[in-house]
Amino acid sequence: MAAVGCAAWRRGFFCTRIADGGRSLPARLHPLLREVWLPWPARGLSRCPWGRGDRSHSAAEEESLSMMTALCQRLRSLSAAATHRGLGPWSCLWLLSLLVGLQLWAASAQDPDFYFPDPYPALCLGLVVGFFATAWISCAWLRVQLRLFLLVLPTLGLLGWEIASACRDARIIEDRIQLSEDRLLRYHYRPGAETGSFDSQGRPLRIGEDGLWDVPHAKPKPDGVRRIVILGDSVPNDGSIPFPERFHQLLQEKLARDTGRAVEIVNVSCEGYNTLQEVRLLEKVGLAYQPDLVIVLYVLNDPFLQNGGYRRLGNSFVLHRLVVGLQRLLGRSACSLFVPLHDRYAFDLVVRNGLERLALLAERHGFGILLAVLPIVEDFDDPVCLGLYRMVGELGEHLGMETVQLVEAFRGRSPDEFRKPSDPMDVTHPNAEGHQIIATRLAERIVPRLRGLRP
Repeated sequence: MAAVGCAAWRRGFFCTRIADGGRSLPARLHPLLREVWLPWPARGLSRCPWGRGDRSHSAAEEESLSMMTALCQRLRSLSAAATHRGLGPWSCLWLLSLLVGLQLWAASAQDPDFYFPDPYPALCLGLVVGFFATAWISCAWLRVQLRLFLLVLPTLGLLGWEIASACRDARIIEDRIQLSEDRLLRYHYRPGAETGSFDSQGRPLRIGEDGLWDVPHAKPKPDGVRRIVILGDSVPNDGSIPFPERFHQLLQEKLARDTGRAVEIVNVSCEGYNTLQEVRLLEKVGLAYQPDLVIVLYVLNDPFLQNGGYRRLGNSFVLHRLVVGLQRLLGRSACSLFVPLHDRYAFDLVVRNGLERLALLAERHGFGILLAVLPIVEDFDDPVCLGLYRMVGELGEHLGMETVQLVEAFRGRSPDEFRKPSDPMDVTHPNAEGHQIIATRLAERIVPRLRGLRP
């Protein structure tokens, strides 16, 4: 058949009816093929410059011409069917645009410490599957509506949410965060930055000269004063809680009242810190305050390797909120989300290593340690969370630290009582009532210790 086709090409295939401009060629022939087949009239030729050019058709030539015409018709029918099914060029173009947009955002948002599953390839795959699945819907109006409301608008909304969240974090960092040359510390509060909070006298609070979100404290420690240093992340520095109502300020009042001694609590905390960063900040800043006791406030998100200056999980700035919402939608507790943080290398690297370092500092500088394990704002009887709390407490006890399970003060009560109305998806930051319970429970453990200290 290939030889017959070549013969048709060589023997007058291009020369048929040249004199009449090729009008006798099949009208159904593809326009591009007709342009290829009619070069000779433009050059004033009436005969083909090769072959016999006798303007006659053999049966083989007619068969070859019919086959090529049928092929063109088939291609045109496939193209029309694809367009009818919503798989035309414009449909493919908007799908490609969404995929490119997602991948560009994934590249720009990628964290150098990224080790969580990347949600964007799965989202792109879902778009492709949804796009071709809707192609089987014969009703064009319904197909367009499904693609618009199930694929296009949700994707654009997600991208907008991601970008808005990233811009919010960037503003926070620009306002009060400063990068550190210490690669373990990574960043700290910017000295002199506004916090938006006020002390008990109603005076605006700024970040101190040593990068602490706290009222000023004298250095060296005055005689007769007992000092307690709080190591934590964003729980002690929760901007949604008025400064005088935060647990460390309430604890200071309770200890002074119950012991009759001068007690100062120094808040050596920074939002987004993990356990290793907290201990490092104690080394760099907190030891200068000569603490008698160091309280380590442990939260289940502490075994975290990513830069906590950004509120993101993996490469996503909203995934941590989506997964919590999905768990509640399915009627499940958020406790299972924290299991991978405690089952992997990050726990040993960040938590175990950090607490071991703290134990060495305590031995060298002569201060006590209280490891306070804070529950997340979820079912306080959830066995998964209780197992994680015990795991951390046992590690502290193994290192010779006194530990307190703060979950015991919350058990028997609903987690809804301690969620913040402004952010119900936040499971790591209790409301003001939760801060009161934390302060009361810590005071119960610390008062006997302070009473036993020599004046």
